[in-house]
Amino acid sequence: MCVVKNPRKIPQEYLDGIGEAYDFLEIFLKNSEFIAGNNVTIADICCIVNVTSMTFYPLDPSKYPKTTAWINKMQQLPFYGPNKKGAYELSRMIQLHLKAFT
Repeated sequence: MCVVKNPRKIPQEYLDGIGEAYDFLEIFLKNSEFIAGNNVTIADICCIVNVTSMTFYPLDPSKYPKTTAWINKMQQLPFYGPNKKGAYELSRMIQLHLKAFT
């Protein structure tokens, strides 16, 4: 886990990498409803798990409107339910870890 390097905060280079990933995702969604076209594919399923697990790095809807819309669509799909619990637990664990050292 990245917070092991400095348990007080997530390193800036990791946060910058997340921002770059959001930029890249916005480009993928520029001309289609989903990552690989206009239908949900395994690419969407793999990405939604990661994107929604990063609640400690909030997505700016004004900067990433396509990504925000994609997340909302993906969260409505039936398979998303189990991911929601896992994403919450991961985020909670990271938040607790960071708070323990502040």
